[in-house]
Amino acid sequence: MKKLDEQKLAPAPLADRRTLARRVYFDLIGLPPTFEQVEAFAADTSPDAYERLVDELLASPRFGEKWARHWLDVVRYAEDNPTGESTCKPPRFPYRYRDWVIGAFNADVPFDHFVRLQLAADLTPDTPPGDYAALGFLGLSPVYHKEPKLSRDVITAFVADEWDERVDVITRGFLGLTVACARCHDHKFDPITTEDYYALAGVMSNTQLTERPLKPAAEGPDALTTVKLALLDATLRLDYAKEKRGTAAKEKKSTAPFEKQIKTFETQVADLRKREKGLDVGPLVNVVRDAGTWVNGDDPTWTTIDYKPGQFRDLPVFVRGNPARPGSVVPRRFVGVLAASAPQPFREGSGRKELADAIVTDAAGLTARVFVNRAWGWVFGRSLVTTPSNFGALGDRPTHPELLNDLAARFVANRWSMKWLVRELVLSAAYRQSSRNDDKSAAADPDDRWLWRSPRKRLELEEWRDATLQVSGQLDLAGGGPSDNLDGQRSARRTVYGKVSRERPSDIHRLFDLPDPKSHGEKREATTTPVQQLYFLNSPFVRRAATALARTTAGKSNDDGVRALFRRVLLREPTTAEVETALRLIKPAKEGVSPAWELLAQVLLASNEFLFLN
Repeated sequence: MKKLDEQKLAPAPLADRRTLARRVYFDLIGLPPTFEQVEAFAADTSPDAYERLVDELLASPRFGEKWARHWLDVVRYAEDNPTGESTCKPPRFPYRYRDWVIGAFNADVPFDHFVRLQLAADLTPDTPPGDYAALGFLGLSPVYHKEPKLSRDVITAFVADEWDERVDVITRGFLGLTVACARCHDHKFDPITTEDYYALAGVMSNTQLTERPLKPAAEGPDALTTVKLALLDATLRLDYAKEKRGTAAKEKKSTAPFEKQIKTFETQVADLRKREKGLDVGPLVNVVRDAGTWVNGDDPTWTTIDYKPGQFRDLPVFVRGNPARPGSVVPRRFVGVLAASAPQPFREGSGRKELADAIVTDAAGLTARVFVNRAWGWVFGRSLVTTPSNFGALGDRPTHPELLNDLAARFVANRWSMKWLVRELVLSAAYRQSSRNDDKSAAADPDDRWLWRSPRKRLELEEWRDATLQVSGQLDLAGGGPSDNLDGQRSARRTVYGKVSRERPSDIHRLFDLPDPKSHGEKREATTTPVQQLYFLNSPFVRRAATALARTTAGKSNDDGVRALFRRVLLREPTTAEVETALRLIKPAKEGVSPAWELLAQVLLASNEFLFLN
């Protein structure tokens, strides 16, 4: 209100109850209410009716499914790697991280603990077995193809790129800082040094991607990892020996040396597979663990990545970002400008736990502001800082700095409760405004920077697809487990349970603005393209939904059927003119399902009134 007064703008009136109900349903659970639910809320005149509705939606298991998808953009969640070569096969259990995030939002896990678990669940005391899935934040990181016979310098460069991507997603995702810009030189605009970058890259260099059983084996929690790494090494060596045998045969040289190697490695692989099967570990999750991990070996025909538990090292600065030009060694530590005092070297293992602690203690104020700003953007469609992953000098200044600071302070005071924060936002007067236009205000503030009205938002992909399935009676609310193929005909679960691919994105993800999961997703950009409109007209998904929706009118008179469709899709009664227009369309048809009814259903599903949120 202070900013509106300063800009001489007046706030819009409160939204009507039907509009507000549809808005808050989509913003909290990503699904529309039914016509009956809207009417019941509109008729409830008790002063706490809206608060009770908000609390009901926050308690719904659908809340986690909606809000987890926001976070999955930030952490670039995907279920495979950018390329499908043998050295970077897709993780086997990626969905367990997605399901953990959904559960964390539903359980209102405090955000500071949410951060700690994703970076260091394995190093956090008394972590329940199910929370190890949180390590998928790093365990599902993109992995790049590294041919085993490449030179050490080439593979080291690939590995350094992987460390860089992880530093970037941690620092932009949690801290809103572009620390990765300091890989080759000190940051040009922010007080972040090259030493700061390599201090964090050193943490990543001591972190190994692996799988972990939810139930540790009797031999210990590292038994499975040890066997799997040995099996991977033996399998690669076997494949390489077979390749060399084939080359020798083509060149009409003796294959005897390779025959002996092949026999040795085949025996090793068989023995290791038996041992792997003998480990009773139950369900597995994709995680990370502490390990000394680096490239070694001078043999130009074979390069290995060492896995040495308990042996840790600091990285040197790579001069101009080139791993082949090592400079002075930098201890693993936190970013200097954010440390509460002179940054101290990390002493515990890789340093992941100390890094997580620093993010939510030394940098607590910044971490809280970054998440509050993201949440504001997810609710209002536009963040207070419109560059949510860059709070540095090149990022945009907050439109309402006092508001952001106040919300962040109260967020921390309320034990970092994510549900408290969302509740605070949707109960605000700013949220409850109508989206009605005012010519004078629009001329003074066309982008609504000062929040003089509620923004009109297009439904995001997940909201639109899930709503289409729901109003057509097809939505399957079964949750969890392996992902669905969103381009397939049988997928009727919520879109958050669809497979996300880095190598082969689904058509619907490419068309409707899912951030590229190869890297951190700062925010979604809403595009409008001719291909999207063609999708609404011609896609099998929309046409199947229209057919299913039309079937809901079976047995009704034409007039009743038209009214039923409007109530089901648009949550309101049709106007007299709309009824007359619809009846002219379907009049030649018999009562019940027909192509004309399907066309009417498709028109409603593709209408702006359905696709946009007032």
